[in-house]
Amino acid sequence: MKYKVPFLDLTPFIKKNAISIRKKIFEPFVNCEFISSNQVKIFEDSFANFCGAKYCVGTSNGLDAIKLILAAHNISHGHEVLVPSNTFIATWLAVSDLGAKPVPVEPSSDFNISVDLIQKAITKKTKAIICVHLYGRPCNIEALKKIAQENKLYLFEDMAQAHGAKYFGKPVGSFGNGAAVSFYPGKNLGAAGDAGAILVNNKRIYNQLLKLRNYGSAVKYHHDVIGFNNRMDEVQAAYLNFKLPHLEKENAHRKKIAQIYISQLKNISELKLPCFDVNYDSVWHLFVIRVHNRDSLKRFLDKNGIQTIIHYPIPPFKQKAYLAFNDLTERFKIK
Repeated sequence: MKYKVPFLDLTPFIKKNAISIRKKIFEPFVNCEFISSNQVKIFEDSFANFCGAKYCVGTSNGLDAIKLILAAHNISHGHEVLVPSNTFIATWLAVSDLGAKPVPVEPSSDFNISVDLIQKAITKKTKAIICVHLYGRPCNIEALKKIAQENKLYLFEDMAQAHGAKYFGKPVGSFGNGAAVSFYPGKNLGAAGDAGAILVNNKRIYNQLLKLRNYGSAVKYHHDVIGFNNRMDEVQAAYLNFKLPHLEKENAHRKKIAQIYISQLKNISELKLPCFDVNYDSVWHLFVIRVHNRDSLKRFLDKNGIQTIIHYPIPPFKQKAYLAFNDLTERFKIK
């Protein structure tokens, strides 16, 4: 079905900038540099500056970014990591990939992990909290930071959907012990394929991440730690270098559209709409509504050429992959 209003359409930006994009992404071929070279370094420096972080490490994708930041802090078997019960499964996979256990915490009304419920989920095995700035809206990051500090836990931000979002005027990605980013094509800052990044302020962790993403090596053929192959390629970095200067304008356009939606839909009592908050400056990766007759509304919109998607139809703790973790859903009374 061809929608009059598709859920996502990347073609206008690409068509408008096609000649410039082709020129930019061809640079790695001209220079015969394809992995973690000049374009990657330029992007890392630019994106770190954009997010107010000291260091950025380009990675192969967002899942690997989360996994690497956990590995750099020695999270592994026997550890528990508090994660949102409702998020994309990558947040959970990064934890279990390292042998640790993801512990689900229910969201508050803004869809982000509940500050009020986190304290109850902490045990002697808890090592870290991963907060996801879901749908582009920042979490209550200072409250989470306080809980983490009081309990001597690491706090990591998953900002895969929040490129450019701000909490009380400060960009997300620099509040905790590290932040993981995805540049999947549909993100606010999307690559031309898979790509990701990590933001940190600690130089020792930064140097460790450089090794971990590159087979555990800082010097060729010298492997200091057991690492991974999680490097960003130059073509993706070149495309991101072209798109980054456009991000603030693109985000402003999203905010304008979100304001129109709220203005035009606010009097429909059946709809529960997201809200604007100057202190929680969302970049509106998604405009998520709640309604009791969700499926019938979706069918109605489909019939009228308006495409919608449910985020997320099956939460991680109900996925077949995590059936062995059902003891945790019972422990925290998650339904």
